[in-house]
Amino acid sequence: MSQALLWKFEAFREYIVYEVLQPALSVLNLFEGEFISESNPKIKKLERLLEERTRKSTWKPNRSGTEDLLWNPEGDFTRNKERLFTSLLLMYPKEMSNGKLKLTEFGKALGTGKISRQQFYDFIIFNFKYPHPAYEDNWKEWVASGKELYPLIFILQVLIELLEKDESQCFLNVREIEFILVPSQDHKQCKSLSDAIIKSRNSDSISKLKPSGDKLTRKITDLLGFLCISGYTYYLPNGDISLNLISKHSVEKTHYYFERKPAKKDKESALHNIKSLILKRVEEINAKSNG
Repeated sequence: MSQALLWKFEAFREYIVYEVLQPALSVLNLFEGEFISESNPKIKKLERLLEERTRKSTWKPNRSGTEDLLWNPEGDFTRNKERLFTSLLLMYPKEMSNGKLKLTEFGKALGTGKISRQQFYDFIIFNFKYPHPAYEDNWKEWVASGKELYPLIFILQVLIELLEKDESQCFLNVREIEFILVPSQDHKQCKSLSDAIIKSRNSDSISKLKPSGDKLTRKITDLLGFLCISGYTYYLPNGDISLNLISKHSVEKTHYYFERKPAKKDKESALHNIKSLILKRVEEINAKSNG
């Protein structure tokens, strides 16, 4: 496995939920264009509003300034959480906006209440990819490799392949992702990767391999956590994840497993809902590779 092509995601799980980021972006929206500095009184007001509206008190470093300073020398809210906003496609990095607060169109729409909870998760799953400019430490390596990967979609693709081979095999764990999916980094190989996963389970070939820890293992765990927050997957008792095939019928409003057809015209499928989310992106990926 190439150490250069690592997967990364944000670990602030309590902060990456819609219920926190929507009010947070409503605050950032009020201060767009402001120079981001703890010495800017408007940024200090922004930080107070962030705490009030999200009920989270760790948007900025907790250490306070000295008696001789009127601001926190440890930095503003971006010292702790800038990459949270930039990695989730909500805000431009300060380096790309001359140090000013600049939101993406998605960030503006979220902050003004135009994005629903499900639209929020769908957008990130659909658009989060490597290379990612928020992760400067391995941006160059990803660009140099010529590869492009949508990791959240990639994981869902493999789960769908496992489901279609054998419903009892429709799960993934961190080791399987680290030692089978990460070395591949290829959306077109999902069928063969699902075969490799099932084979490894039958032979127990990866259970004794040593995970890499914080460098990669924890990042995979964070990605899986986000998918489970989104509702497209869920945690099994042993910590593995599986596709969430329980859905709510749009007409009947009843919850169902896998498929529900109270009438022919009202047939709905939980699997179809997941496939619909990723279909357009997969088609784009295939078109690029065939072009």
